[in-house]
Amino acid sequence: MLSRQQPGRAASAGAARDPGGQDPQHHALPGHDRPADLSTPPTAYLSGDDADAKALTTDLLADLGWKPEWIEDLGDITTARATEALVLLVPHVLRRHGLRPFAVSLAR
Repeated sequence: MLSRQQPGRAASAGAARDPGGQDPQHHALPGHDRPADLSTPPTAYLSGDDADAKALTTDLLADLGWKPEWIEDLGDITTARATEALVLLVPHVLRRHGLRPFAVSLAR
């Protein structure tokens, strides 16, 4: 579990661990630890009412290699419903393309 940091300051890379004890920068899927290496820039969608939480999330994404232009703030928490529904797409993509990195990205 991540500890609450000062607004605008991300936790150190060593402090953020997944439940399996792995460093979040080392995923099982190649490419997820290096978003800049993907052929199409990914987009992270943020929704929420807590500005400090959004700032912390943005800082964590930056620590993982996400560029600011890849982070899209959609607005308040009511916008989360749409992006959460994208999870319904995942099993179909995995079935068709196998276990590989993919993203739902904005055309830029």
